Amino acid sequence: MSNPEPAFSTIPLDRGVTLHHRRSDRFKTELVRVFLRAPVDERRTLRHLFAALMTRGTQGSPTRRELAMRLQNMYGAGYGVAAQRIAGRHVLALRSSTAAGRFLPGRPNNLAAMLQFLSEVLAGPPATPLDDVFEYERRNLLRELAARLNNKGRYALGRLHEEMYAGTPLAGPDVGTAEAIQEASLSDAVAEGMRTVSEGEVDIYLLAPCTPLQAERLVRRHLKLQPRRRERFSSVPLRPPRRRVRTVREAMDVEQGKLLLGFRLEDWGPRESPHVSALADAVFGGGPASKLFKNVREKRSLCYDVRSWIDQVNGSVGVQAGIKPENYAAALRAIRAQVRDMVRGKISDEEVERARQAIEGGLRAVPDSQAGLVEFFYRSRLLKRKEKDLAAVLRGVQRAAASDIPGLFERARLDTIYFLDQKEADHAVA
Repeated sequence: MSNPEPAFSTIPLDRGVTLHHRRSDRFKTELVRVFLRAPVDERRTLRHLFAALMTRGTQGSPTRRELAMRLQNMYGAGYGVAAQRIAGRHVLALRSSTAAGRFLPGRPNNLAAMLQFLSEVLAGPPATPLDDVFEYERRNLLRELAARLNNKGRYALGRLHEEMYAGTPLAGPDVGTAEAIQEASLSDAVAEGMRTVSEGEVDIYLLAPCTPLQAERLVRRHLKLQPRRRERFSSVPLRPPRRRVRTVREAMDVEQGKLLLGFRLEDWGPRESPHVSALADAVFGGGPASKLFKNVREKRSLCYDVRSWIDQVNGSVGVQAGIKPENYAAALRAIRAQVRDMVRGKISDEEVERARQAIEGGLRAVPDSQAGLVEFFYRSRLLKRKEKDLAAVLRGVQRAAASDIPGLFERARLDTIYFLDQKEADHAVA
C-alpha cells in the first residue's frame, strides 16, 4: 500500500483511559468517539436503555428540544450513543462530530465545545423526571426486538447463534429478551449505565487538525475521566463442538429459504493468525471471487446469494445462503463439498491472489470514512493486534501463507444447521 495513512498517536491519560489522536486535514469535520468497555452479559439490556436515555438530554440540556438547540448552536453537530457488541465486548459508544472551525467565519473552537458537551453527557442523564421517557424507550426497544422478523436474513443469523451458543450471553438478540426489557427498571438502567461510565476502560478517538499535544490538552481540560482498572478480558466460556450435528428447521412466510451452517473451530486460542483467517474467509466465501460464490451460486445456481465469515473471537466459521426450499439438500451438499476442498488444499494460486486483492481493496477504502477508520482501529485494539497502520495490516495479509488454510479448516467441526423454510413447503429436511 503506497503512501499509507499515518497511525493514530496513542496517549495514555490515566490508568484505563487512553486517547488516540489522528491529525485529520482531508475532512471538513472533526470527530470524537468515546468507547467504554463492559462484558457481554445479561446486563446488556440495561446498557441499551441507558444509551437511549443519553440521547434524550443532558444535565445542561435536559429536554430533547434543548438538546437539539445545543447541537444546532454547534453548527449542526452530530451526536449519538449506542450500546453494541464489538470483538467480544459490550461497548457503550458515544459519537459527536461538527464542522471544522477553520472552515467557518471567525474560526470558532468547535472541538472544545464538542468535548465540553460530551463531558456533560458522561455526567449522566438529566435530573428531571425520566419515567415517561424511560417507558417510551422501553417500548422502542421492544419494537426493535419485534422488527428483527422484518429482516429474515438477520433473523436467521440470530437464530443460528441462539442454537450454537445456547445457555450463554452470546445466544439471543443483543438487546436482550422481551422478558428482560419488560423487567428492566429506570433505576437499574441508570445504575448500570453510570457503572459502565465510571468503571469501564475508556478509549477516546479524536480526529481533528491539531497536534497530539494540543489534542491531549483539550481532552484533559474537558473530559475529566477518573482512572479505572484495566480490563482483564475473558471470553465467554463455550461448550466443545457437538459430536452430532444439530439441524433446526423453522417455517415462516418468506420469499426464499435461508440456509445457515455454523462450524466450531477446535482448539481456538488468542494466538491464532488473523491474517490467515482473513485470507481463508476471502477464499472460501468472502466475495464474488470466492469458492462458494463461484461454485455454488454461479456454476450450479443453487442459491440467490451466499457468504461466509470467520469469528476470530469465538472461533467459528459461518455460511449463509438464500435458496429455493427445494434446493436445500443440493445446496447443503455443495457447501460441504467446498469445505472439504478447503481441507484438502484444493485452492488455486488465482483464488489466493484474488482473495488478497479483495482484502487490499477493502483496506484501501478504510481511510475514506472517519467513522470506519476509528471502528477498524478500535476493533484491532480490542483484538490486541500489533499493527499500528493499514500498511502493516496489508503486509501481514500478504505474508499469510495459503498453505496454512487447510489446517484451519481441518479444525472446523459442523455444529449446527439452521434452515428458515417457506410455509406449506412439503419437501423433507434431514
